[in-house]
Amino acid sequence: MTGSPSPEDALAGPAPFRIGIVGGMGPMAGVYLQQLIVEATPAERDQDHLEVVCFTNPHIPERMGSLAEDGGRRYAEAVRDAAAVVARAGATCIAIPCNTAHARLREIQEGLEVPVLVMVALGLDALVAAHGPGRRVGLLATIGTLTEQVYEKRAGGRVAEWVRPAPADQQRVAEAILEVKRGRLAEASPILLPVVGRLGDRGAEVVVVGCTELSMCHEALEAAGVPLVDPLRVLARHLVELGARSQG
Repeated sequence: MTGSPSPEDALAGPAPFRIGIVGGMGPMAGVYLQQLIVEATPAERDQDHLEVVCFTNPHIPERMGSLAEDGGRRYAEAVRDAAAVVARAGATCIAIPCNTAHARLREIQEGLEVPVLVMVALGLDALVAAHGPGRRVGLLATIGTLTEQVYEKRAGGRVAEWVRPAPADQQRVAEAILEVKRGRLAEASPILLPVVGRLGDRGAEVVVVGCTELSMCHEALEAAGVPLVDPLRVLARHLVELGARSQG
């Protein structure tokens, strides 16, 4: 987005640091990001926490359907409109807790005067920082994220090989995502755990949890014994760091 400020530039202004979240993709994603922000904040009292504006918009078109039908135009427009709502509410920067939505991030950013943080890029930076470049990396994500190569296109050669689930396991990933969207988190984790294990068996040295629904299964997935990188958690920590810098 040409000429738009960065989150760091926004810190220099007189307005308070205020996080804007575009939620609703799926129903708990924005709320869960806000929970992770609270958990990542070193606070002793209410007043130590950050200002957050979360707009949960359930009317954003389904991302994979829009990608297939109109190249993502409808959902990108809807996400941009929702981002404009939180921008008008005084957001310093905007977070979009949906990996698939990042396939059309450039279109979403068009015309916005508030910077959008790139969760995918932050996750990849954290992956390399924690595990080094040149790793074989498993990827848990929607078929839309995989088809659009959302992570591969931003990796910039820092990943030696991406290990995707086998077709039958990708179907299990899709089933688990739907279970989370239905509010049945307990049913999703047992579906995913063996998928992560098989990614490790096929040589994945670390697994990226590249879907915000699957982020809610993070603790259960640790039992597979394969290191995990969760871009949603990385995003939450980054927002807390930006907030701390804004307070001097």
